[in-house]
Amino acid sequence: MPEIRECLAHYFYILWFFQWWIKFYLGSSLKLVALWADACTGEATHIEAAGNSHVYRLGATSTIYRGANKAQTSLWLEMWKKTAQNPDPPSIQTLELKAVDTTSRAIILDMGLLRLK
Repeated sequence: MPEIRECLAHYFYILWFFQWWIKFYLGSSLKLVALWADACTGEATHIEAAGNSHVYRLGATSTIYRGANKAQTSLWLEMWKKTAQNPDPPSIQTLELKAVDTTSRAIILDMGLLRLK
């Protein structure tokens, strides 16, 4: 089953990278600074940086979705999204990478308050 091999390879690479990064650059902290996304074909015309085939930084009012056609979810999580009902959301910079886990099909980043898949 190629998915298991690929997932394990990515998992061990991520573990190695984070261990190296913490040891040489950050001491013991891996705080989330920002979320970035690459534009799909339809978004490239609406986002200036994306038109040049660049990734772009997401903000608290982001409406970008990813996933399968019938199961798309917002890239910017609802708890941190700035809306009329939530005018002052917490900053994503309060999140810090605590651990990296794996399943047979995904790598899961444990950010303390949430787990990103």
